[in-house]
Amino acid sequence: MAEDPSSKLAAAAQELLQAAGVEVSSDAQKKISADLVSFKESADAKLNTVNQSIITSRTHADDKINTIDQRLSSLEQKVVLQTQEITKQTKLQNLSFALQNAKLNSFEYHVHAHNSYCRKDSSDLAQDIIFSFRQGYGHFLPNGCLNDCYGYDKAEWEKDKKDFREKLVNQIHGLTGTKPRVEKKEDARFVIYYS
Repeated sequence: MAEDPSSKLAAAAQELLQAAGVEVSSDAQKKISADLVSFKESADAKLNTVNQSIITSRTHADDKINTIDQRLSSLEQKVVLQTQEITKQTKLQNLSFALQNAKLNSFEYHVHAHNSYCRKDSSDLAQDIIFSFRQGYGHFLPNGCLNDCYGYDKAEWEKDKKDFREKLVNQIHGLTGTKPRVEKKEDARFVIYYS
């Protein structure tokens, strides 16, 4: 069974007084006991006030930390959006330069159609491709484009088509600063993408 804290304190005070060899009257013991209880209550009240202040401070600090976290998250989102916008603007500037200077690094190629060859300059095709890139699309390469028209067997034709695609990729890479990606589709046509 739990004893009352004030009776414990009174008993402890009485033992101390007896140990000191001082006899204390019953009224004096009651006064000392009451003073100790009053002291304990005062100390408990002050301790509760300190604990409450600590809890309030901790809650306030947690609120501040949450506010800072929210602001950092918002700032991070703004930085990401700004970076994306800068990347987009840089891409558009590079593509604008490329459109205006498509004749740089241009080369002649041949288009095979209806058993004949037509000679063309790659700058027109490069402009069409770059314009597609500006709009966010890839561009289908025309069928039958050859680097030169002197191959007679299928293996030579395929190598010549590949050489044409490589030259075109290198031309656009030189104009835009970004190496485009060429992808073969299921229908055997090729599409060129801005990486």
